[in-house]
Amino acid sequence: MYFVRETDDVYQALVADLANGAFPNAIMALTIMVIGTYVWVDTSMPAGLAAVAYGGVASIAKLGVVGFHRSRIAQGPLSLSEARRFEMAHSLTTFCVALSVGASAGVFFHEPDLTVKLLATGLIFGYCSGIVGRLSTRPRIAAMAVTIAALPGIVMCALSDIGALHVIACVFLIFFFGSMTSIAHAYRFAHDRISMQFQMANLARRDALTKLHNRLSLREFFESLPSLERRRIAVHAFDLDGFKLINDRLGHAAGDELLCILASRVQALCKGRDIAARFGGDEFVFVQAGLRDDGEARILAETIHSRLTEPCRVGGFDVTVGLSLGYCVATHDATTLDVLLQSADAASYEAKRQGGGVVQAAAADNDRPSVETRAMSSLYPVQQAAG
Repeated sequence: MYFVRETDDVYQALVADLANGAFPNAIMALTIMVIGTYVWVDTSMPAGLAAVAYGGVASIAKLGVVGFHRSRIAQGPLSLSEARRFEMAHSLTTFCVALSVGASAGVFFHEPDLTVKLLATGLIFGYCSGIVGRLSTRPRIAAMAVTIAALPGIVMCALSDIGALHVIACVFLIFFFGSMTSIAHAYRFAHDRISMQFQMANLARRDALTKLHNRLSLREFFESLPSLERRRIAVHAFDLDGFKLINDRLGHAAGDELLCILASRVQALCKGRDIAARFGGDEFVFVQAGLRDDGEARILAETIHSRLTEPCRVGGFDVTVGLSLGYCVATHDATTLDVLLQSADAASYEAKRQGGGVVQAAAADNDRPSVETRAMSSLYPVQQAAG
């Protein structure tokens, strides 16, 4: 079995590993050209020269793909579609190099010179061992490349009248099937290791109860935003009103169930690059990205309030909680996450002071958060908070 179901993150990480093959690919390209040049000088075979020339061009193309892949990764994470395009490019160039190795070996084994046959054997073993070591993260590519490179040599040795070459053909077949097993083992090991890394990273960035993002994840998300996107975001901070009473009356298990229900409602409101986080207890933060105008932030704030104050069935009872929400819209890309959080948090406290509802903070200054707030709509009448 050469393939298991991969998540998008694991797939992208495995494809990214293909960009680390510059040195072994350069060594392989040099080996093909050196062996080919030696055989050409020794035998003057046109077919051998053509195969080696083709191999040199294919190797250069492969190095170009690796270099371009590395430079693109240095600019930031690749999208899923980009990862697929790079995997296709690696596949095509790898198969071309493998074809040159297979063709060269086939031609070399046809020559009576024992030295040329030894060089062909070394070429096949060297290339296939490199494939197993470097491309097993993409097992289908690795298995196909080994097959293309080894099969012509195996066939030529099997069809030869020389008994020793029959033995070599058998040895090639043994190593061929062994390499397939090695590819499968190396792939499973790489897949399991990277999957575990992502699982551990995910646990460190998720709230254990609600599975929403936590403070660390929220901060990493904000810092990853391009400058232009930072000036078009809104931060909503809110907590529940009356949650302690429900916790006391129905128990902590019911309180946890309620938090999970409300967290799922919040998560359902995420669109595009939006992110919802739990900061602990009944405190939540929602970062709304890609704003076109302040009105979108107002609409989302009212929607959050409306959805989270709908009745919930918890522990056999219908319960309802209130919500105090404050939000702040970024005015420029230099505004920090801390300033936005403090402004939104101050507005949420103002909403709580007035008995719940929604309050918008005034534009946040980069040096200090603003606690000046204004009413969003007649549904939630508020007064201007003290500055």
